[in-house]
Amino acid sequence: MEFVNTPEPIYVETNKEAAKWKEVFAKEVSIGFDTETTGLNIIKDRVKYFSIANSDNRICAPVRLLPVFKEILENDDIEKRMTNAKYDMHMAANHNVYINGRVGIW
Repeated sequence: MEFVNTPEPIYVETNKEAAKWKEVFAKEVSIGFDTETTGLNIIKDRVKYFSIANSDNRICAPVRLLPVFKEILENDDIEKRMTNAKYDMHMAANHNVYINGRVGIW
């Protein structure tokens, strides 16, 4: 397994900032995705924050901005790299975002 250096987070708070980052990540063939949640129960708990990363950038944003990235996360052509893929996929689905395409683990 290859380890990568994780970029320092860039905190995104507005729709305008999120739209800018959506354009950056839309050009990638592989992105990292992670959720921070209210707990570990996939039925009752919800996402509070999420992060998306490439080799150069990592953004962290509140869940209210998750719909901005829906198109990217549901894009079959962009691989999603996740540590706890099954859990994060369930949690995103709780917010009507369905992770599609190849899922890699890191």
